[in-house]
Formats: sequence, C-alpha cells, structure tokens
Amino acid sequence: MREFVIQNALYWVNDFHFDGLRLDAVHSIVDDSPVHILEEFAQRLRAETGDRLVHLILENEENQARWLKPTLYTAQWNDDVHHVLHTAVTGETTGYYREYAAILKSSAERWRRGSSFKVK
Repeated sequence: MREFVIQNALYWVNDFHFDGLRLDAVHSIVDDSPVHILEEFAQRLRAETGDRLVHLILENEENQARWLKPTLYTAQWNDDVHHVLHTAVTGETTGYYREYAAILKSSAERWRRGSSFKVK
C-alpha cells in the first residue's frame, strides 16, 4: 500500500506536471514503521523529481512542526484560519464551527474595544 501511494503521487507529479500536492488529514495516519510513511513519501518525491521544485503541503490538525523541513514538506495548511473565515462569511456556527464562531466573536469584541496594538 505504501508503494501504491508513493507511485500514485509520482504519477501526478511526473506525468501531469503537478507543481505540488496537498495531503489531507495526515494527523489521522497511524504508522509505527521505522520510517513513517509521510517521511518516506516526501523523501521519495524529492529524490525522484530531481531539481524540480515540488510543493508538498500537509493538513495536520495537530500542527506538528517536525514535518516542515526543506527535505520533507514545504508548508502546512492552516485549517483554523479557513474555519474562522468560513464562519465569518457564512455565519455557520454549528458542529465544529461553534468553537471558531467563539474565536471570531472574541476577536471582533476586542477590536470594537480597541486593540492594544496601536501605532504611535
């Protein structure tokens, strides 16, 4: 299965010339192998695409910085920002958007009172 996942990514990057891939919900990947699949995935893509710049982006709910290295992953998708913006635009406050609505409300109240970050 590991090889299938890696070969599939290489197929998209090499045959269709994708400049990057975003891996969704990597915090849900459980791997107790000596080399985690996320590490092998990134290393193989980097090795097999040569000097070509390929962006590898993670969506990692746990915000684990250990994956953010030039030899592994380029960036991390910030779902928290997405959810706050979604709540602001749509007004949706149910389910897991409830906590983001609270963040948005708290931020709005702070700005109404006046931010402590004033330029003098």
